Amino acid sequence: MIYLLKTKDEALHYFKIYKAEVENQLDRKIKRLRSDRGGEYFSNEFNLFCEEHGIIHERTPPYSPQSNGVSERKNRTLTDLVNAMLDTAGLSKEWWGEALMTASHVLNRVPIKNKEITPFEEWERKRLKLSYLGTWGCLAKVNVPLTKKHKLGPKTVDCVFLGYAFHSIGYRFLVVKSEVLDINVGTIMESNDATFFEDIFPMKDMPSSSSQRSEATPGPTVPLEHSE
Repeated sequence: MIYLLKTKDEALHYFKIYKAEVENQLDRKIKRLRSDRGGEYFSNEFNLFCEEHGIIHERTPPYSPQSNGVSERKNRTLTDLVNAMLDTAGLSKEWWGEALMTASHVLNRVPIKNKEITPFEEWERKRLKLSYLGTWGCLAKVNVPLTKKHKLGPKTVDCVFLGYAFHSIGYRFLVVKSEVLDINVGTIMESNDATFFEDIFPMKDMPSSSSQRSEATPGPTVPLEHSE
């Protein structure tokens, strides 16, 4: 599970959200937390929260990332995937947050070592479906919502596929061409009604791609490793 932080001092806030969700969904308690020696984990508030909830907070020795090997390997895998995705799609680094969330979404649906089921199946306790997955950064013709559609107007807008909606069934798209008054180029829209062209990457041929960015570019992620 990944959270995109705007600033590192949000680490405790998102750890609380993570703790509540993981314990509720899995019906198990977090007993131990291992982190690096980043300042975001050393605040009195963070230490007090761990003490109040009986969580043993382990800190890795200085300059020894191998002590938190699971997180470090996962970070390296995600970084490699994000770089490859951005290069293939022709999108600038401003979109690394969208690429990261999509890479994590896919990895959670891939079998891991010594496990018969995927992380998604273990978490959701439901059967895995993969038919909805798409090629990140490809062209998508998104149907205009009924509330914005006119009899004589365009029926679709050209978009770049950015990933999967966070709390709904659908996809996230960056609008790159639109003749619909209420749907502006450069904005992000969510929809589950689109046709994908997975061998076409529109931003590859658009030199201004770096200027088309989301209004709120996500900040750094903070890796966490816990044991139950």
